[in-house]
Amino acid sequence: MSATSLQLIALDCHRCGSSLGGEPTDMIFVCDHCGAAAVLGDRLEPVEAVGLMPAPGRQARILKPAWLVEARVVVEDRLTAEGRRTPGSDTVRSLVIPAFDLALPDLWKLALALTGAAGVRGETPREPVRGGVMHLDDALTFARYLVIGEEIHRPDLLRSARVTIEPRQSLVAAVPFEEVGSDLRCCVTGVRVRASA
Repeated sequence: MSATSLQLIALDCHRCGSSLGGEPTDMIFVCDHCGAAAVLGDRLEPVEAVGLMPAPGRQARILKPAWLVEARVVVEDRLTAEGRRTPGSDTVRSLVIPAFDLALPDLWKLALALTGAAGVRGETPREPVRGGVMHLDDALTFARYLVIGEEIHRPDLLRSARVTIEPRQSLVAAVPFEEVGSDLRCCVTGVRVRASA
């Protein structure tokens, strides 16, 4: 029989020392007092954070976390259904992947809308940002599929393509929402998603 050791990690803000609130499944934490963010892995790692500003006329009541990834996105070896090579692309983009619990269709819809809008960035709000359950590695994998999905929806009937995402900077973004019945409406894009139970 082997002994197992447990390591307790203090969930305290690296900037101001305040206790970081969250849910039992959270791995992304944003300090309610100073807006500093951290990600839980083997230890609590600081990460930069920003707030996405609501569109004019929208009032945010709830903040949810997302990964905002500045990345070089390379699409190459594009082949159409007829076997014709078509131009790829090599761009620097902002990809925004919601990091809270969502059904896959809602995750896809919201990530596509937020990536398209990217939003105006501001200071991280000093309000609770809860529910961050997606690790950055998973967000990058999802971002790759998001780009592949964009390529598939181009009008040239894609057979295959190679997509590479090279992150340059990864931030935690506080995304503003408002409640609409039992749903959440994104105050940046207007997209409505089902709130998790």
